[in-house]
Amino acid sequence: MNVENELRLFPYQYKKYFIIVMAIAFIIVIFDGFGVLTDHDFLGQIVMNVLLVCLLALSLSRDKEEDELTMKLRLKAIASTFILGVSLVIVDPYINLLFDGDFRITKEADGLLLTMMIYYFFIFYSLKKRR
Repeated sequence: MNVENELRLFPYQYKKYFIIVMAIAFIIVIFDGFGVLTDHDFLGQIVMNVLLVCLLALSLSRDKEEDELTMKLRLKAIASTFILGVSLVIVDPYINLLFDGDFRITKEADGLLLTMMIYYFFIFYSLKKRR
């Protein structure tokens, strides 16, 4: 089975561009924290969207050595991330009832997506380390 035909991924060289864009987004967050920038809500939403797109693009980028085992690990990480996301959506209302609305796991959809992307990278790289 040919790995190329299974899933179309960004080339490995694109990872550095996505990381540079994420670094720029983090710099904007730092400037926003110091009060240099004014429109916090609009800027915050744009930065969050940029971070999510960059994390998604990084997750869909090739590794240096992409083979069938790496694809299998990628699939396991995606499946466990999906299970985490569904579990958080199911459990969140009950935790809110338990704590009278003071405790929320995820406030909005972008928070859930960010949590899922971070969890994906954690699972994927820990699986790669154990192989």
